[in-house]
Amino acid sequence: MKITTRDARVLHKGITVVTSGTHNVVTTSADDSKSATEVPFLLEDKGRWNLTKNLELCDTLIKRVDKQKMEILRELTGAVGRDLLQAKEPQKYADYIERTEALEDMEHSLPLLRVKRSWLKEGNDNPIPGIVIVSMKSILQDDTTQANKDEIIPD
Repeated sequence: MKITTRDARVLHKGITVVTSGTHNVVTTSADDSKSATEVPFLLEDKGRWNLTKNLELCDTLIKRVDKQKMEILRELTGAVGRDLLQAKEPQKYADYIERTEALEDMEHSLPLLRVKRSWLKEGNDNPIPGIVIVSMKSILQDDTTQANKDEIIPD
């Protein structure tokens, strides 16, 4: 699948939340006392596997691009770990921004795996935030029910 570095970063964040995040669930004990417990998001095994593989692919890409960004910084500053301040070196700073933005917009071919939306087990018992779902739209296959035509707001 073709994906830009920028989009891979967004996808990486979304997958990280859903594979390692938790949500609160209210539990009731035998004496009817209630307490909140953190539980991981529920995922089908195949979904967790595909998300984990995709996370690994995005992570490798992001680390490679970040290393290239550091090389650009070293080239422009002539030093390891030196900050590049816009006020002191405006041309070098502009060059750095231009070159690193080009890296973020660069398209890569990654063998990302498709994830069926039903594997995320969305619902009240598994409240995956909508922003996380949207961040993973490039890999999601919507096999859940589509919106009813009556729900769509007309032009």
